Amino acid sequence: MRKLTIGQQLALGFSSILALLLLLGGVLTWRMRMVAADAQVLARFQVPLFESAAAVESGQLEAGYQMLGYSYNRLDDWLKKGRAEVAKIEARLQELHALESRYPALAAKLSEQLPGLEANLAQYKKQIDNSERITAAFQANVNETIAASRVFAREMQAYRTMQDSQMEMQLKRGDSADELRLRLDRLREADVVLQAYGEVRADFWSAYATNDEKAVGGVIEAIGHVLKGVDGLLAVTRQEVDRKQLTAAKESAETLRTNLQGFVSLLQENEGIRQARLKAYRGTLASVATLGQAAQAAASQSAEETDSVMRQTLWVTYVGVGVAILLGIALAWSITRGLTRILRDLINRLMAGADQTTDAAAQVSNASQRLAAGASEQAASLEETSASLEELSSMTKQNADGANQANQAMRQSAERIQQATRAMGEMAEAISRIQTSTEETAK
Repeated sequence: MRKLTIGQQLALGFSSILALLLLLGGVLTWRMRMVAADAQVLARFQVPLFESAAAVESGQLEAGYQMLGYSYNRLDDWLKKGRAEVAKIEARLQELHALESRYPALAAKLSEQLPGLEANLAQYKKQIDNSERITAAFQANVNETIAASRVFAREMQAYRTMQDSQMEMQLKRGDSADELRLRLDRLREADVVLQAYGEVRADFWSAYATNDEKAVGGVIEAIGHVLKGVDGLLAVTRQEVDRKQLTAAKESAETLRTNLQGFVSLLQENEGIRQARLKAYRGTLASVATLGQAAQAAASQSAEETDSVMRQTLWVTYVGVGVAILLGIALAWSITRGLTRILRDLINRLMAGADQTTDAAAQVSNASQRLAAGASEQAASLEETSASLEELSSMTKQNADGANQANQAMRQSAERIQQATRAMGEMAEAISRIQTSTEETAK
């Protein structure tokens, strides 16, 4: 740096700072591109994946709730809502497939879970269809049960009415006590059967509402008692009309028992469907939970990596700015030091020139004084010469001593003139040195 000029030092320093700033800008740009890439992955893949997984999970929970209600209340609105939720899940699965095709490098976990998720959803849809089918079978069974129950109630009530009419006729005819006792026994037995049927009917609707297989078994057993009662009436009934009524009632009771046995089978099948649906439901939730956890973990990792890159970028920025500041301070110190050195040299040279000028001025002053002294002596010598010449002219005949004195005076005058000439030369030399010193100072 000492061998460089101020301009070169400034150019080198500012070029170094500019290069450092360009390097820092390049590093920051590279880091920001990394952050932008992570942010794009987060915004275009991880977040949509997490949202779709959450929507699938929410839809499956809602579908499970609707289908659970449908399995008990058998209302079409609940089935429609369950199917609508499944349709939403299928739409979300299409979105997941789109993500898988757009980002195959990122969709390893998604590709791993999607087949199982779709298989569970397909099984769930199948069990929904089975639930609808079994519900239709339940409804048909119930309709047949209701029809058989109405026939039984109608025929038994008709038999009871007939027995009551015949009892009145026997009383009017004055039949024997044994005949009246038999008729009364039939009436009582018919009442017992009708009362048992009423209990069967109430127990059936309770079991139907709760899907209680054990309760339905109790109803079937109670129908067996009813049938025994009808068989007992058939054994003591002789009139064909009455027997036809009892036979129709017995057939309807047997149909009712058969339907209830079919109802038990339907309950068992419905339970199997419910278990299969529950298994598919749990499988879907497990798959989507795994997918959601993977998406959440990936999003958290991406966020952590972005945070790490931002922290490193901030650290690089601080370091780069610090180095630039230190480099600027070093450059300013170097330039200031160079300028100080140059100014110090210039001041020293000016002071040396001033000393030389002072010395030259002193020499000129001394030479001037010597010249003045020589001139005075020369003037005096000339006056003496003039006087001597006057004396010579007036006293032409003086002795040899006067001539010798005049000759001596002339020699002295010549010496003084030589001294004056030398003084003038010294003065010119001093002036020349002053001029030389002035030129060096100007440089």
